[in-house]
Amino acid sequence: MFFGVQFSVYFPTLWPFLNQVDPTASQMFFGIIIAAYSIGQGIASPAFGFWMNRSKSVRPPLICGILIMILSNVIFCFVESFRKNERRWVMMVARFCIGLGAGTVSVMRAYASTASTLKDRARAIAFIQASYVIGMTIGPGVPVAFVPLKYPGIVHGPLHLDMYTAPAWLATVICIVSLVLLVILLEENYAGVRETDNG
Repeated sequence: MFFGVQFSVYFPTLWPFLNQVDPTASQMFFGIIIAAYSIGQGIASPAFGFWMNRSKSVRPPLICGILIMILSNVIFCFVESFRKNERRWVMMVARFCIGLGAGTVSVMRAYASTASTLKDRARAIAFIQASYVIGMTIGPGVPVAFVPLKYPGIVHGPLHLDMYTAPAWLATVICIVSLVLLVILLEENYAGVRETDNG
């Protein structure tokens, strides 16, 4: 679900935020920023899948992907610290890198397939896909909660917490929580692989 939220949570505020930090940015460039996430995800998905197959573990690629998303969301939050003519490019690179991190969704789908028995496999994959779609659906509604912060919101040196950056800060917090839970709770279990080998 979180990856779906990462994809869509920026949509309602990205264009007004881009206009705020760089009024010269065009709608075409806004489209490029939106597309950057999907391009990053498309590039990273097979790379993370290859890494998972080579390492025989989902943990390293998932940790790497989440760390990339944490760093990228923080960069997005500090976009106003850059020179005005650089800000649109920083936003694009940040969204591209968030997409790179989200490329681990392919690892999660593969793990759902190999960790479940043949009997439960369809349900496990459907659950992963449904949670992603639910995240995409609720993502655009999340920024409404941050409207009271307005703009420029809370400013402390280079730190900006406002209605435009708050969704990215929330995504950062969720990433950190996800990383902690992953490290503490994930016990890799490949019941589906064992079942296939025994069959």
